[in-house]
Amino acid sequence: MINECGYSEDPEDLYIELKQLTQNINNLPSCVEDLVIQDRISFIQTEYCESITENELFEFFGQNIIENNIPCESIYDDIDFGYSELYQDPDRGEEISNLSLLLDCFNTTQNSNCSHKVTLYVDQPVANSNTPYHNVGGNKKDVGHTFIGVEQTCGTVTKRVIFGFYPWGDPVPITTPTLPGLIRNDEEHSYDVSVTWNLSDLHFNNFINATKNYYTNIPDYDLNHRNCSTTACYLLNQIGSGVPENIVSWPGGAGINPGQLGQDLRNMTLQTWMTRSTTTAHATEDILCF
Repeated sequence: MINECGYSEDPEDLYIELKQLTQNINNLPSCVEDLVIQDRISFIQTEYCESITENELFEFFGQNIIENNIPCESIYDDIDFGYSELYQDPDRGEEISNLSLLLDCFNTTQNSNCSHKVTLYVDQPVANSNTPYHNVGGNKKDVGHTFIGVEQTCGTVTKRVIFGFYPWGDPVPITTPTLPGLIRNDEEHSYDVSVTWNLSDLHFNNFINATKNYYTNIPDYDLNHRNCSTTACYLLNQIGSGVPENIVSWPGGAGINPGQLGQDLRNMTLQTWMTRSTTTAHATEDILCF
């Protein structure tokens, strides 16, 4: 193939020629493009023991996969992310086997004189950045986490539940993006940005009912379509909270993620019933009725 393209067989000369050629993808001869594509496919086969077609290569990684005006290490970082296990951070709590039972702690029948709050917490992979992940060592990537806090105060009695949606195990963007889902207790979980909505009794009751209905049967966790951020945004927006749901791409997929969502919350316009924190901290503890 190299000879057909008319380029050097010397590895060092070839590297320089290819680097010069791929500075502008529009001018890339088709035979050189084929050479780069096969190099990427061979790398994936060798490093991750995964077979991938040319169509899948572009589906998972986009046109950038053959562009050398992007630093080479960046391209291989993208491939590495696509085949890495997504790390579940040590802040995650125990499984909540019956969220509906916990939510029954809240008064939703005679609560017109109570105060109500729902908080959306985002633990970004890198604080104050839309970076989708960062390396935590080995074949693990931290993609952050999004979770919800619910609080009600009636007189002198306060009740609080903090929870988030998780996968059973560590998903891999390309090979296993979907796993069974579960709910975990996220009290004292770290976060980088949060927004709190002070709700009327009607909006609070609607939120509780929407959450119960959504988790009646725990759905599968899906990195692209039903992850921790997706579900949290969905539930908040059932009561008109106006949470941004911007879809962004990452190697091997696309969806709502904590990096971008955190930046969206930092920049969103607050209404009078909303407050925001942009200081890295830990969520408070649960206060249950039993």
